[in-house]
Amino acid sequence: MKNELRVSIPDEIFARMAKATTADAARAEGVAIARDMLFAVKDMVQGAQISAPFGRYSCAVDVLEALGTSKRAAV
Repeated sequence: MKNELRVSIPDEIFARMAKATTADAARAEGVAIARDMLFAVKDMVQGAQISAPFGRYSCAVDVLEALGTSKRAAV
């Protein structure tokens, strides 16, 4: 995995993603990482921006659903 954005990413995140053996597994792990990060900061922030990488809006919806937010509430 290459960090093309030059954003500081902990080695733990790279290790989690490296374990994914398929594109679907990598996508699921990415959603799990996003969910874990949001749960970790939920008491410290008033909100969060969920982006859709490369126009893949279903990824953003998956993150919201993993948090317990329905598709209808996210719109």
